[in-house]
Amino acid sequence: VLQRLYEVHKIVSYPRTDSRYITKDIVATLPDRLSALSRTKFGEIALRYKAEGFVVDEERFVQEALVTDHHAIIPTEQMVKIEALSEAEEKLWSLIALRYLEVLSPSYTYKTTTAVIDCEGFKFKTRLTLPINDGFKRVAKSVKLNSLSSLDIDLDNNYALLNLKEGSTLTIEDLKTRKQTTTPPERFTDATLLSAMEHAGRFVEDKDLKANLQNGLGTPATRADIIEKLVQNHYVDRDGKYFIPTAKGREIVRLAPDVLKSPELTGQWEARLNAISLGKEECEPFIKDIKSMATTLVGEVKKSSLVFDPKVTDAKECPYCHSKMLKFKDELGLTHNICQRLSCSYEEKEVKVKIETGLTGLKNLPSSYSTNKVKVTISKSAVKVPKAVYQTKIEVVNESKLNRNRNYVKPEGLEKTYTAKKVENISSGGTMADFFRLSQEKKKNTNSKRK
Repeated sequence: VLQRLYEVHKIVSYPRTDSRYITKDIVATLPDRLSALSRTKFGEIALRYKAEGFVVDEERFVQEALVTDHHAIIPTEQMVKIEALSEAEEKLWSLIALRYLEVLSPSYTYKTTTAVIDCEGFKFKTRLTLPINDGFKRVAKSVKLNSLSSLDIDLDNNYALLNLKEGSTLTIEDLKTRKQTTTPPERFTDATLLSAMEHAGRFVEDKDLKANLQNGLGTPATRADIIEKLVQNHYVDRDGKYFIPTAKGREIVRLAPDVLKSPELTGQWEARLNAISLGKEECEPFIKDIKSMATTLVGEVKKSSLVFDPKVTDAKECPYCHSKMLKFKDELGLTHNICQRLSCSYEEKEVKVKIETGLTGLKNLPSSYSTNKVKVTISKSAVKVPKAVYQTKIEVVNESKLNRNRNYVKPEGLEKTYTAKKVENISSGGTMADFFRLSQEKKKNTNSKRK
């Protein structure tokens, strides 16, 4: 959607960037970008900013040094035609335009009063905030994205708190009790896990390392792939929108060295890489230290007496090596069983196949017929329609690595299994004829599965 706004409609700047800053040469184009919003729901406030002036905070969002390849995503000077946008395009463009106007708005200012009340030795703390100027918050209200302004809140009953003085004596007029219990933090979702990776510095105590982790773990383009690899390698499993660690994942966390489980290592590397980019350090010592660290960690693992032994309950036994198999569900809801022994790695999935059954027969039909025509009416109760019957079959996803050993005997009881047909990736290259052939094979396999 964002790419179409940039490439087709040409109303937003280059989209493939994670920058939050603009360069000084862009500042001169800000009025023209405001004019481009004149025919939209933001037109009134945009034209007012152009006529009366707007805020350019050079310390906060005009930072030449912090813009690498492309500046932040902002509206262009191209006149916007809302009627030409789809619903999804309009929503995304509105979000970009809203933030653009908020950045050019005055600051939101408020007055805060904090009161600590001592009652018979028990201390209660309360804080009241009184808005003075809504600032950037007025932009959302002007286009009815936020129906309630903080200045519109009735504060008549709260002005007493704002005028409190230290040492004042108050009379308690009413008491209410409320029972609450603490709850454990929720499991990670895609959104919260991506946020945790982006703000990895929160999990580090050292101030210098926090600064080095300001860009988080990974990049906006790689974070989603990192999460998918955790799922594909069965370290975590999806339970609805939540991520659940598997027995394999928990065992990896138990056995992995502490240095690999903390974002501090990434912070240290980022600090050295930044020093290399600034010319303060040579790259050869850094590469040498990385190799040395890898050798040391592998050596520690070899000497360790710890054993990889994931605790899997109600697990199926691998038909090849008799190890416990890890059970998980894929994105289609199909149950998979995968052997946790790396030298085997046998994987299968359970597929429910519907067994075709006919009608069991009719009842209340005449036993004999004369030469005369006989009208027979069959009631609904006369037809017995059986319930659908499903049979679970095993489909082999990955054959065991033990099959490569010529002397290995295939276990009994696998005669009914069949191997899933793997469709080659038609986007991996080749001639047009190869592309057409693979496309036809994929279409044939799809139609076969539907039948």
